[in-house]
Amino acid sequence: MKEYVEINEATQYVKMQTFAFSQAGKVAGNSDVYKTFLQNIYSGGYIDENLVRPLSQMEKSAIQREIDSFQLDITDIESNISETDSSLVDIKSRIKEKKIQYEQFLDGSLKMNGMHDREGVEIFNKPKFIIASFFGIMLSIFVFLFYVAVTYKGLVMTDGDMAKSFANGDFGINLLPHWNEVVIALSKNLMIAVAPFVFFAFGYVIHIFLEKEGKIKIIGVVSIGLITFLLDYFLALRIHDKMNNALAIMDLPPNEAFEDILIVLILGFVVYIIWSIIFHFWYNELEKRNIPAQIGKSIKLAEENLAEEQQKRKSYRTEINSLQQKLQLHEAKLDRKIVPMSIIEQSLAQFTTGWFGFLEGANDHTKLDQCNKVYEKFRTKHNIESYV
Repeated sequence: MKEYVEINEATQYVKMQTFAFSQAGKVAGNSDVYKTFLQNIYSGGYIDENLVRPLSQMEKSAIQREIDSFQLDITDIESNISETDSSLVDIKSRIKEKKIQYEQFLDGSLKMNGMHDREGVEIFNKPKFIIASFFGIMLSIFVFLFYVAVTYKGLVMTDGDMAKSFANGDFGINLLPHWNEVVIALSKNLMIAVAPFVFFAFGYVIHIFLEKEGKIKIIGVVSIGLITFLLDYFLALRIHDKMNNALAIMDLPPNEAFEDILIVLILGFVVYIIWSIIFHFWYNELEKRNIPAQIGKSIKLAEENLAEEQQKRKSYRTEINSLQQKLQLHEAKLDRKIVPMSIIEQSLAQFTTGWFGFLEGANDHTKLDQCNKVYEKFRTKHNIESYV
C-alpha cells in the first residue's frame, strides 16, 4: 500500500461525516454516486489543507533523479535513431544503385567484364564449378547406393532373409553395402529407390536455409541435420539388431553395436553433410551465371534490411514517446502536494459512516447493502484499512 496520495489541486475542505449525510440525502443514497465520492476522496479531495504538505527536498531529489535518467535514456535513443536514419539513407541509395545496374545489364549498357570488383557481383568460375560437379556426382552416386542398401536391410528384410543371404554369400556380414545388395534390393522392391531422394531433399532444404539470414538459418540447418542424424541412427540400430539376430540363427558371434552404428553414421550422415555442403557451393556457383538474378537477389536482401531498419526506428520512436510521457508525469510531480495515506483512510471511513448513517435512518437496507459492497470492493482494490 502506498504511503501518501499526490494532489494536483486542492478541493474545498468539508467535515466528512456531515458532508456525506447531506450528500446521501440529495441522491437518496445512490451507490454509484457514493462510489464517485470515494474515488474523489482517495485522490485527495475534500481533505483539510492543514493536513496537506508539499514534497520534501529529499522526495523532490528522488523524482529529479528519475527525470535525469529518463532524459539520458531519451538522448541515447535519439542517437540510435540518428544512426538508423543514416543507415536508411545508405540502404535506399544502394537499392537505387542496384536497380539502375539491373536495368543497364538488361539493356546491354552494362557488361559482365569487370563487374566483380566494381559492382560487387560474383562472376561464374568454371574450374570451381567443374570440380564441385565432379565431387557432387560421385558423392550423389555413393549416397544413392548406400541408402538403397541400408534402407532395404533396415526396413524390408527379415531376420531369416538376412541369415539366408549371409549363408548364400549374397550379403556381407557387416553394414558396408555390397553391389549385390543394391541389385537385390532394387529388384525385389523398386520403391527402395525413392529412399535416397528423401535425404537429397533434406540436403536441398539445408541449401535453402543457408541462403537465409539470422536465427532461422541456424535453427533450420541444425534441425534438418538433427533429423537426418536420427534417421541414420535408427537405420543403423535396426540393421545391427537384425544382423545379430541373423548371426544367432547361424550360431555365429554377434557384431559390436558401436562399430556397426559408427559405420552408418560415418558413411551415411557425415558423407551426406559433405554432399550438402558441396551441393550448396555448386548451386551458388551455378547461379552466378545469371547476373540479373544476382542483382535482384541483392536488391531483395537490401529491401529486407531496409524494412528491418524502419521497424527498428519505429520501435525507437515508440520508446521515446513512452519515456517522454513518463518524463512529463514526473516533472508534474515536483509541484504536487501530498497527504498521508492514513488521513485518506480516516476520511473515507468518516464519509462512509455519514453515508451509511443516512441509509440506516431511512431504513433502506437494500441500498445500504449495495453501498457496503461498493465500500468493501473499493477497500480491497486499494488495500485500505477499514475504520467503519
